[in-house]
Amino acid sequence: MSDLSFFSMLDQDHFVANKATIGPWSPNAQHGGPPCALLIDEMMRRSPGDGREVAKISIEFLRPVPLGKVEVKVREVRGGYKVSLVEGELIVDGTASLMARMWWRRGQLGRSPEVQNESADVLTPVQFHQLPVAPLVEFPYISNIEWRFERGGFYEMGDARVHCTPRIPLVFGREASGVSEMLLMLDSANGLSQVLPIGRWTFVPVDMMVSLLSLPTPSVPFTLDAKSEISETGGGITRCTVTQGGRLIARSLQSLFVEPRG
Repeated sequence: MSDLSFFSMLDQDHFVANKATIGPWSPNAQHGGPPCALLIDEMMRRSPGDGREVAKISIEFLRPVPLGKVEVKVREVRGGYKVSLVEGELIVDGTASLMARMWWRRGQLGRSPEVQNESADVLTPVQFHQLPVAPLVEFPYISNIEWRFERGGFYEMGDARVHCTPRIPLVFGREASGVSEMLLMLDSANGLSQVLPIGRWTFVPVDMMVSLLSLPTPSVPFTLDAKSEISETGGGITRCTVTQGGRLIARSLQSLFVEPRG
Protein backbone atom coordinates (compact mmCIF):
# COMPACT_ATOMS: atom_id res chain seq x y z
CA MET A 1 0.00 0.00 0.00
CA SER A 2 2.94 2.33 0.66
CA ASP A 3 3.69 2.49 -3.09
CA LEU A 4 0.08 3.26 -4.01
CA SER A 5 -0.62 6.44 -2.04
CA PHE A 6 0.98 9.16 0.07
CA PHE A 7 -1.07 8.15 3.14
CA SER A 8 -3.03 5.16 4.40
CA MET A 9 -6.07 5.75 6.62
CA LEU A 10 -6.26 4.00 10.00
CA ASP A 11 -9.48 5.62 11.26
CA GLN A 12 -11.28 8.96 11.00
CA ASP A 13 -8.52 10.86 12.80
CA HIS A 14 -5.36 8.83 12.18
CA PHE A 15 -3.25 8.14 9.09
CA VAL A 16 0.10 6.57 8.26
CA ALA A 17 2.54 8.51 6.08
CA ASN A 18 3.93 6.18 3.43
CA LYS A 19 7.41 6.40 1.89
CA ALA A 20 6.03 8.40 -1.05
CA THR A 21 5.91 11.42 1.31
CA ILE A 22 9.71 11.53 1.88
CA GLY A 23 11.23 14.88 0.89
CA PRO A 24 14.71 16.23 0.07
CA TRP A 25 15.84 17.43 3.49
CA SER A 26 15.89 14.13 5.40
CA PRO A 27 15.07 10.47 4.64
CA ASN A 28 13.09 10.43 7.89
CA ALA A 29 10.93 13.50 7.19
CA GLN A 30 8.02 14.18 4.89
CA HIS A 31 8.01 16.75 2.13
CA GLY A 32 5.69 19.59 3.14
CA GLY A 33 3.22 18.99 0.30
CA PRO A 34 1.59 15.70 1.39
CA PRO A 35 0.90 16.60 5.06
CA CYS A 36 -0.41 20.05 4.04
CA ALA A 37 -2.70 18.42 1.50
CA LEU A 38 -3.92 15.83 4.02
CA LEU A 39 -4.66 18.43 6.71
CA ILE A 40 -6.61 20.69 4.34
CA ASP A 41 -8.44 17.71 2.81
CA GLU A 42 -9.64 16.69 6.27
CA MET A 43 -10.62 20.27 7.15
CA MET A 44 -12.74 20.39 4.00
CA ARG A 45 -14.34 17.00 4.61
CA ARG A 46 -15.34 17.95 8.16
CA SER A 47 -16.91 21.27 7.15
CA PRO A 48 -20.40 21.42 5.64
CA GLY A 49 -20.44 22.13 1.90
CA ASP A 50 -23.81 23.89 1.51
CA GLY A 51 -22.64 26.23 -1.25
CA ARG A 52 -19.44 27.37 0.43
CA GLU A 53 -16.02 27.51 -1.24
CA VAL A 54 -12.50 27.91 0.09
CA ALA A 55 -11.33 31.53 0.09
CA LYS A 56 -7.98 31.47 1.88
CA ILE A 57 -5.63 28.91 3.43
CA SER A 58 -2.74 29.68 5.78
CA ILE A 59 -0.43 26.95 7.02
CA GLU A 60 2.31 27.22 9.65
CA PHE A 61 5.16 24.68 9.69
CA LEU A 62 5.86 24.29 13.41
CA ARG A 63 8.44 21.51 13.05
CA PRO A 64 9.50 18.84 10.53
CA VAL A 65 6.84 16.18 9.95
CA PRO A 66 8.36 12.70 10.46
CA LEU A 67 7.25 9.53 8.74
CA GLY A 68 4.77 7.26 10.46
CA LYS A 69 1.45 7.82 12.20
CA VAL A 70 -0.19 11.27 12.16
CA GLU A 71 -3.37 12.59 13.77
CA VAL A 72 -5.67 15.32 12.43
CA LYS A 73 -7.82 17.59 14.62
CA VAL A 74 -10.30 20.15 13.24
CA ARG A 75 -12.51 22.75 14.92
CA GLU A 76 -14.68 25.65 13.82
CA VAL A 77 -13.38 28.99 15.07
CA ARG A 78 -16.03 31.28 13.63
CA GLY A 79 -19.33 30.18 12.16
CA GLY A 80 -21.38 32.27 9.78
CA TYR A 81 -23.62 32.18 6.73
CA LYS A 82 -21.47 34.34 4.41
CA VAL A 83 -18.00 33.50 5.76
CA SER A 84 -16.64 31.05 8.33
CA LEU A 85 -13.27 30.06 9.72
CA VAL A 86 -11.97 26.55 10.44
CA GLU A 87 -8.74 25.61 12.21
CA GLY A 88 -6.81 22.34 12.02
CA GLU A 89 -3.70 20.66 13.40
CA LEU A 90 -1.60 17.76 12.17
CA ILE A 91 -0.17 16.02 15.24
CA VAL A 92 2.70 13.56 15.62
CA ASP A 93 3.37 11.88 18.99
CA GLY A 94 1.11 14.34 20.78
CA THR A 95 2.79 17.46 19.36
CA ALA A 96 1.47 19.63 16.52
CA SER A 97 3.73 19.71 13.45
CA LEU A 98 1.40 21.75 11.21
CA MET A 99 -1.27 24.30 12.07
CA ALA A 100 -3.71 25.61 9.47
CA ARG A 101 -6.59 28.06 9.17
CA MET A 102 -9.08 28.08 6.32
CA TRP A 103 -11.61 30.76 5.47
CA TRP A 104 -14.77 29.69 3.68
CA ARG A 105 -16.99 32.03 1.69
CA ARG A 106 -20.45 31.40 0.34
CA GLY A 107 -20.36 31.25 -3.45
CA GLN A 108 -23.27 32.19 -5.69
CA LEU A 109 -22.97 32.01 -9.47
CA GLY A 110 -23.80 35.38 -11.05
CA ARG A 111 -23.39 37.39 -7.83
CA SER A 112 -20.52 39.33 -9.40
CA PRO A 113 -18.99 39.75 -12.87
CA GLU A 114 -15.81 37.79 -13.55
CA VAL A 115 -12.73 40.01 -13.77
CA GLN A 116 -9.31 38.39 -14.28
CA ASN A 117 -6.21 40.48 -14.89
CA GLU A 118 -4.04 37.50 -15.71
CA SER A 119 -4.64 34.56 -17.99
CA ALA A 120 -2.63 31.58 -19.13
CA ASP A 121 -2.55 29.62 -22.34
CA VAL A 122 -4.82 26.60 -22.25
CA LEU A 123 -2.76 23.42 -22.39
CA THR A 124 -4.68 20.60 -24.01
CA PRO A 125 -4.11 16.99 -22.85
CA VAL A 126 -2.22 16.33 -26.09
CA GLN A 127 0.06 19.35 -25.53
CA PHE A 128 0.59 18.33 -21.90
CA HIS A 129 1.82 14.88 -22.92
CA GLN A 130 4.05 16.37 -25.63
CA LEU A 131 6.07 18.25 -23.02
CA PRO A 132 8.99 16.12 -21.78
CA VAL A 133 8.67 14.53 -18.36
CA ALA A 134 11.23 16.11 -16.04
CA PRO A 135 14.19 13.93 -15.02
CA LEU A 136 13.57 12.83 -11.47
CA VAL A 137 15.70 13.75 -8.49
CA GLU A 138 16.30 11.09 -5.89
CA PHE A 139 13.62 11.35 -3.25
CA PRO A 140 10.25 9.59 -3.24
CA TYR A 141 7.82 12.54 -3.11
CA ILE A 142 9.07 14.11 -6.32
CA SER A 143 8.87 10.76 -8.16
CA ASN A 144 5.18 10.42 -7.35
CA ILE A 145 4.23 13.67 -9.11
CA GLU A 146 4.36 14.06 -12.88
CA TRP A 147 6.28 17.28 -13.63
CA ARG A 148 6.47 18.76 -17.15
CA PHE A 149 8.52 21.96 -17.32
CA GLU A 150 7.77 24.67 -19.84
CA ARG A 151 10.45 26.88 -18.27
CA GLY A 152 13.10 26.01 -15.70
CA GLY A 153 13.78 22.56 -14.26
CA PHE A 154 14.93 20.66 -11.18
CA TYR A 155 18.58 21.31 -12.06
CA GLU A 156 18.13 24.91 -13.24
CA MET A 157 18.26 28.12 -11.23
CA GLY A 158 15.54 30.75 -11.46
CA ASP A 159 11.87 31.18 -12.24
CA ALA A 160 9.91 28.12 -13.27
CA ARG A 161 6.72 27.33 -15.16
CA VAL A 162 5.68 23.71 -14.73
CA HIS A 163 2.59 21.63 -15.44
CA CYS A 164 2.01 18.93 -12.85
CA THR A 165 -0.38 16.25 -11.68
CA PRO A 166 -0.17 13.52 -8.99
CA ARG A 167 0.69 9.96 -10.03
CA ILE A 168 -0.88 8.36 -6.94
CA PRO A 169 -3.79 9.22 -4.58
CA LEU A 170 -3.33 11.38 -1.51
CA VAL A 171 -5.06 8.77 0.69
CA PHE A 172 -5.36 5.14 -0.32
CA GLY A 173 -8.83 4.25 -1.58
CA ARG A 174 -10.40 7.70 -1.78
CA GLU A 175 -10.50 10.73 -4.05
CA ALA A 176 -8.94 14.03 -3.03
CA SER A 177 -10.48 17.45 -3.61
CA GLY A 178 -9.03 19.79 -6.21
CA VAL A 179 -7.82 22.06 -3.40
CA SER A 180 -5.86 19.29 -1.67
CA GLU A 181 -4.38 18.11 -5.00
CA MET A 182 -3.19 21.68 -5.61
CA LEU A 183 -1.59 21.90 -2.16
CA LEU A 184 0.14 18.56 -2.68
CA MET A 185 2.27 20.26 -5.35
CA LEU A 186 2.10 23.95 -4.43
CA ASP A 187 4.43 23.55 -1.44
CA SER A 188 7.13 22.65 -4.00
CA ALA A 189 7.14 26.18 -5.45
CA ASN A 190 10.30 27.16 -3.52
CA GLY A 191 12.18 24.13 -4.87
CA LEU A 192 10.88 24.50 -8.41
CA SER A 193 12.14 28.10 -8.54
CA GLN A 194 15.35 27.60 -6.54
CA VAL A 195 17.90 30.38 -6.88
CA LEU A 196 20.55 28.55 -4.83
CA PRO A 197 21.66 24.95 -5.52
CA ILE A 198 19.69 22.55 -3.32
CA GLY A 199 22.74 20.33 -2.85
CA ARG A 200 24.56 23.10 -0.99
CA TRP A 201 21.73 25.17 0.51
CA THR A 202 18.62 24.67 2.62
CA PHE A 203 15.66 26.97 1.88
CA VAL A 204 12.79 25.66 3.95
CA PRO A 205 9.33 27.28 4.08
CA VAL A 206 8.10 28.23 7.54
CA ASP A 207 4.60 28.95 6.25
CA MET A 208 2.40 29.03 3.17
CA MET A 209 -0.49 31.37 2.41
CA VAL A 210 -2.87 30.66 -0.46
CA SER A 211 -5.66 32.94 -1.67
CA LEU A 212 -8.10 31.23 -4.02
CA LEU A 213 -10.04 32.96 -6.77
CA SER A 214 -11.66 29.82 -8.16
CA LEU A 215 -12.07 26.24 -6.97
CA PRO A 216 -9.70 23.85 -8.78
CA THR A 217 -10.89 20.68 -10.48
CA PRO A 218 -9.41 17.36 -9.31
CA SER A 219 -7.51 15.12 -11.76
CA VAL A 220 -6.74 18.04 -14.11
CA PRO A 221 -3.09 19.21 -14.45
CA PHE A 222 -2.11 22.42 -12.65
CA THR A 223 0.26 25.07 -14.00
CA LEU A 224 2.59 26.65 -11.44
CA ASP A 225 4.47 29.88 -12.20
CA ALA A 226 6.97 30.26 -9.35
CA LYS A 227 9.59 32.87 -8.46
CA SER A 228 11.94 32.93 -5.44
CA GLU A 229 14.04 35.72 -3.95
CA ILE A 230 16.68 35.50 -1.17
CA SER A 231 18.02 38.17 1.17
CA GLU A 232 21.61 38.43 2.43
CA THR A 233 20.43 37.73 5.98
CA GLY A 234 19.08 34.24 5.27
CA GLY A 235 15.46 35.09 4.51
CA GLY A 236 13.50 34.41 1.37
CA ILE A 237 10.09 34.52 -0.26
CA THR A 238 8.53 32.41 -2.99
CA ARG A 239 5.53 33.63 -4.96
CA CYS A 240 3.49 31.34 -7.16
CA THR A 241 0.53 31.77 -9.50
CA VAL A 242 -1.65 28.69 -10.05
CA THR A 243 -3.73 28.27 -13.20
CA GLN A 244 -5.76 25.38 -14.53
CA GLY A 245 -7.19 25.19 -18.04
CA GLY A 246 -6.17 28.81 -18.62
CA ARG A 247 -8.09 30.09 -15.58
CA LEU A 248 -6.49 31.78 -12.59
CA ILE A 249 -7.05 29.54 -9.57
CA ALA A 250 -4.86 30.89 -6.76
CA ARG A 251 -1.79 32.82 -5.68
CA SER A 252 0.55 31.66 -2.94
CA LEU A 253 3.31 33.10 -0.79
CA GLN A 254 5.95 31.19 1.19
CA SER A 255 8.39 32.63 3.75
CA LEU A 256 11.76 30.83 3.65
CA PHE A 257 14.56 30.16 6.14
CA VAL A 258 17.83 29.94 4.21
CA GLU A 259 21.22 28.58 5.34
CA PRO A 260 24.11 26.50 3.95
CA ARG A 261 23.76 22.75 4.38
CA GLY A 262 25.94 21.53 7.22
